Amino acid sequence: MEYSRYQIAIFDHVKAAWGQLKSRRAGRGGEPRNLIVQATAGAGKTSTIVELCKFVPDARVEVVSFNARVADDVRKRLPTNGTSVTLHAVGKRALQAYFGRRFVKREEMNTGDGELSDKKTARIVAKLKEEGRLSPYVNTSHVVKLISRAKGVGLVPTGGVVGLKDPIPAVGLTPDTRDNWQDLLESSDIQTKDAVQLVAAAREVLLISLASSGAIIDFDDMLYVSVVLPNLSYPRRDIVAVDELQDLDPMQREMVRRMCEDALFVGVGDRMQAIYGWRGASPDSMDRIAHDLHCIELPLSISYRCPASHVRMAQQLTDLIEARPDAPEGIIESITFDDMMRRLTDGDAVICRKNAPLVSLAYDLMKARIPFRLLGKDAGSAVATTLRSASRPDAAESIERLQLKLERMREAHAKKKEEEDDKTARLAEHLEVLVCVTENYTLRCDRTPTTEEIASEISALFAEQGRGVTLSSIHRAKGGEWPRVFWMEPDNCALPARAPESRHHEMLCVRFVATTRSMSELYLVSA
Repeated sequence: MEYSRYQIAIFDHVKAAWGQLKSRRAGRGGEPRNLIVQATAGAGKTSTIVELCKFVPDARVEVVSFNARVADDVRKRLPTNGTSVTLHAVGKRALQAYFGRRFVKREEMNTGDGELSDKKTARIVAKLKEEGRLSPYVNTSHVVKLISRAKGVGLVPTGGVVGLKDPIPAVGLTPDTRDNWQDLLESSDIQTKDAVQLVAAAREVLLISLASSGAIIDFDDMLYVSVVLPNLSYPRRDIVAVDELQDLDPMQREMVRRMCEDALFVGVGDRMQAIYGWRGASPDSMDRIAHDLHCIELPLSISYRCPASHVRMAQQLTDLIEARPDAPEGIIESITFDDMMRRLTDGDAVICRKNAPLVSLAYDLMKARIPFRLLGKDAGSAVATTLRSASRPDAAESIERLQLKLERMREAHAKKKEEEDDKTARLAEHLEVLVCVTENYTLRCDRTPTTEEIASEISALFAEQGRGVTLSSIHRAKGGEWPRVFWMEPDNCALPARAPESRHHEMLCVRFVATTRSMSELYLVSA
């Protein structure tokens, strides 16, 4: 394999730093410098990490990927000195060592095993209600969602946690304050008339959840508990290579920091693809890690995916990208919606900042008998949740009445803020999707659907199954690539954010991600 000058510089640094780490471990001094790689879209990040392992054959390299699917793909490509994991897998493994037992799904349990359950919090709530320690009117789903958010930011309730072999100090990454709980409520889609009661219930349930961690954990606990538990250690590693560095939230960064206390850190990410601020990732995640781990930075700037014309378009947003020497010119063309409908074929992708135009397009494709798959199961679930909070179960409501209810929800929240924030914007987007689905369902069936019928319709649309044209939000499309990409409403990439500067940066990042998904042809589709 022929390496670029950027890859050679990365490999040389890692080889030298690994030699320094071995010297330090042997008591001969040496101070290795951790490394951050600023890697552009299509630069071959995964290939670079795989090849890196070959240059340090005597080092144990652990590659940390963002999700299990990517980790599985990386695992197939690594040499024998490399392993591929997710941070959740690392946390689970550390908890198993700490408690001296495995954590497996309930149906797989044997004597001596601990339980891995995605219903841990709900079961605690149900038990407290049964015992009369919690009001029967407390909404279980709200408690579950709020605790998940609290775990995600590392909030540890005061009051002391008993039942564990090592007491947990009542301090986490996020202090247990009224303002911080209010922030968690505001950043979620929870609608409640009694925030005080909900927070009190969540705090009590979270304390019990922590105390029971030796016997049962859930997905969130794999990060949360493994970080907040004192005296918990991670297995020794030689080199830790972390992909998608720009998407790490505070809990994930803290775990990485602890994993690298006696290991060389190599982080790979792209500041221009930091588009997950709405789910907890810090826009300055790479800069924070660079500071905490005293990293130097090297570029990986050649895009092997994008044609030359697409790179020139991306260079209007950043100078951290360049085309490969033999890159084809490619196609960038502005077209109408009707033009797109005539051109779409199997293997194409349609991307958009919002989901509502994609849902509308899905119905158009149904009518035209063009097969498609709409990505975003979690997005569909969120819309269905908003629907249920605005409508009585099984009620058939007119589209006008449903629209009015949701508009009031959005306006009520917007009044609490000086400007539109994430939650207000999500409600507005959910409303757009619901209006589209309800109108199409009514036209098809000649009647107003019930709440559950609309919810089922949304689930069917976002099933992510089948073949044909891929429909995806720009956020969902990150990490993907297609020969031909149709970008709907390219001038509509605005994002809500608490700070105007954050909003502007993330908007630039969204545009950059959209610009760099195509390997050949990019079509800009007007509204």
